[in-house]
Amino acid sequence: MAAAVTLRWPYSPPATRAAKLEFVAMTRLLSVLTALLLAAPAFAQVPEMRSSDAKKIAKGVGEWVQADLENDAKARLDGRDAVQKAVDGLAKKYPGPEVYRYLDAWGAALAERGGKFPKVKDGKLNVDDTPLGVSVAYWVPSDYKPKDGGAPLVLWFRDAALDEDAAAAIPAAIQASHAVVAIEVPNAEGEELLTGVRRNFFVGLLWLSRQMRIDRDRVYVLADSAHAEIAARMCSLSPHTVAGASIAGDPGELPAENLELFAMNQVDGLEDAWAWLADAPARNAYPAEFSVQLTERQFGRVFWVQANNFDPALEGKPATLSVKADRESNRIEIEAENVYQVDLFLNDQLVDLSKPITIVRNGQELEISTTAGFMTLFQNYQVMLLDTGAVYPAKYAGVDIPPKE
Repeated sequence: MAAAVTLRWPYSPPATRAAKLEFVAMTRLLSVLTALLLAAPAFAQVPEMRSSDAKKIAKGVGEWVQADLENDAKARLDGRDAVQKAVDGLAKKYPGPEVYRYLDAWGAALAERGGKFPKVKDGKLNVDDTPLGVSVAYWVPSDYKPKDGGAPLVLWFRDAALDEDAAAAIPAAIQASHAVVAIEVPNAEGEELLTGVRRNFFVGLLWLSRQMRIDRDRVYVLADSAHAEIAARMCSLSPHTVAGASIAGDPGELPAENLELFAMNQVDGLEDAWAWLADAPARNAYPAEFSVQLTERQFGRVFWVQANNFDPALEGKPATLSVKADRESNRIEIEAENVYQVDLFLNDQLVDLSKPITIVRNGQELEISTTAGFMTLFQNYQVMLLDTGAVYPAKYAGVDIPPKE
């Protein structure tokens, strides 16, 4: 048996021939592994922009976000011009679409808002009358410090809005760390139930994202047995908006593909459902590959694909969509049934925006080019309900999908 090789400090070379041979073999193996790691393609990781450059981007983005939230058209234009000036000033260092590769820098700029946030009462229940014509009651965690980062958010499916009694029932650990808003479930059935839940879900998500710095990669749904099915269904229909769901009850039958797109924690009691949220996994905002069933016309957006024209139930067959982005080959493959047209929201983690992109639709190829820009990035931020964790500076609209042969 070869002698064991142990590296100590100060280092002394192995004494026996067997030990020397083993040491050499280990050194060569480490060298190979190191070379492989260094040769790994850059797209496997989101690159980080130099902090001084990121601050230049953040200043203008913060101006634009504040103006947009305040619906100030003139200030919005000033913010746009400030971002353009920053991008132009960095053009030599980051030519062409290079500046848009730094998704973390743009996402942080959107999230930080130039350091300006509405005043809220931390560690207490807040109630706002909104321009949307409804009041929103929500819990602000006692540890909330927006300049230090975003708070996780719990969307709690309930019969009624949050009140002081409901807020007091939130476990202390969650009270300290998580924002909580109730998603009121109307006393209805079928289409009326889904429409009401959809409205309340998106209003709650939008308003909390407006009033607070929310970590959109850590948004979770919570439901008891009475609301388990509709809560799980909502996550299944809009999986890109949540990181996970903690359901105290039976979620019912849902498409297996959709369930793969978010974390599902199914337990017997609400206490266990709350406990899971403390260390629940974060969302993967940019999955390069996923499959989904599109079962409702109101829900065509899934991550970076927006289905514009699809039939959710044609001759008893659901609309299905499978997509795969491969940055190395700059190729996007789309396999679809009963889906006829999509828009693609793109970034440099999915494809190389500086090169032509091949889209294969049910086996038929289409070569496209697209242009990255911060106005596209801003528009997607608005459409995605102020989602600072989903940064897409490019969009290619109207990709027709031929029928399968």
